[in-house]
Amino acid sequence: MRRRAVTPDARAVAAALVCSLAAPGAVALSGRDRQPVTAVAHVRATGRRFVRPDGQPFQWRGISAFRLLERLASGQETEVARYLDWAAGEGLTVVRVLAMAHGLFDLPPARGLEHLDRLLDLAGSRGLHVEVVALADTASDPGSLEEQVAAVGVICARHGNAFLELANEPDHPTQRLSLGDPATLVALRRLVPAGVPVAVGTASSLTALAAGDYVTLHVARGVKNPWTSVWSAVDAHDRVAPLGRPVVSDEPIGAADQADPGRRDDDPARFRAMALTDRFLGIGATFHYEGGLDARLPEGREAACFRAWQEAWTALPDDFEAHARFVGSPGGDSPVVLDAGGTGRTLEAQEGGVSWILLVGATGTPKATWRDGWRAAEVREWPGVWLARAERAGEARRQPDGPSAGR
Repeated sequence: MRRRAVTPDARAVAAALVCSLAAPGAVALSGRDRQPVTAVAHVRATGRRFVRPDGQPFQWRGISAFRLLERLASGQETEVARYLDWAAGEGLTVVRVLAMAHGLFDLPPARGLEHLDRLLDLAGSRGLHVEVVALADTASDPGSLEEQVAAVGVICARHGNAFLELANEPDHPTQRLSLGDPATLVALRRLVPAGVPVAVGTASSLTALAAGDYVTLHVARGVKNPWTSVWSAVDAHDRVAPLGRPVVSDEPIGAADQADPGRRDDDPARFRAMALTDRFLGIGATFHYEGGLDARLPEGREAACFRAWQEAWTALPDDFEAHARFVGSPGGDSPVVLDAGGTGRTLEAQEGGVSWILLVGATGTPKATWRDGWRAAEVREWPGVWLARAERAGEARRQPDGPSAGR
């Protein structure tokens, strides 16, 4: 199968771009004229939602597949294609991949760049998008951050199915200290061609996060109370919501065959609750799991957790994010008063005369008192989750549409 020889021209454009921006007296380019690269149409951020080039909503339903590019670079295209076929068949829309690494596996930046076009082609032919993480393990790599980001950006600009995250956890000890400086992230973001949707990575600075087109979250993981891993998404979302950008919970606690408090969980109930919580917040969701570090298919308890996570897209309407108004914690005008004995967190979303109520992490079934004019049209319960669809008298019912098919 013919491979496109892309690394030299991507490096050349990247090097020229970095030099032009660093030259004395250089004028910083901005807006759509900021890069001398022709980009194809990509998913774009419109307010707090992702929109396809044709104007249709894009639903972020992702999965961690960190090693996928390294596998392709190692000649394992058959295995990579099998993984992508599986992901597409499951209704996923995004695979999250590292463009370089020196810890979990070894993928020098140049080797990743050489094969990135091919990976984007393989994913695109299956209707999948790729979130390319440009910088990982930079503390142990002597290369130029600027040239790596610019080169990845040039390649992503050629593929309408690309998202670009500048760095995986910029503040992490495996990254260079300079990535913890918001000014560094803002400057790196300017090296990406216009049109490519960019997130800077999970940073502590709102200034840095605001430089991206969308925001990625790595929410807190519960140690003493594992349900903290579920409802911490609410607090993380509320912190970045004022930025007015799409938000993705990109690396929550991961699934594994055995729980490792604060790092891995093996309870499918919490993964179901995680995905439902993300959908109630109107944010993108990514399934993270131990096998995803190695880009292998979920198995055992990982697979059970994935299946439970997937139920969030059958429990709620397929187009829930596109039409619902997300209220957050219910207020005085909520159609129901819940008594869960002080346990759990409650979220509400409204659509006309229909209200959806989600309670996660509660112990036992809550006592629900419905206000005048409202009735419970449907109530569903799973371990640790109570979900209700309520209707005003005389309003039309809107049922869940079934498994998501929109990629």
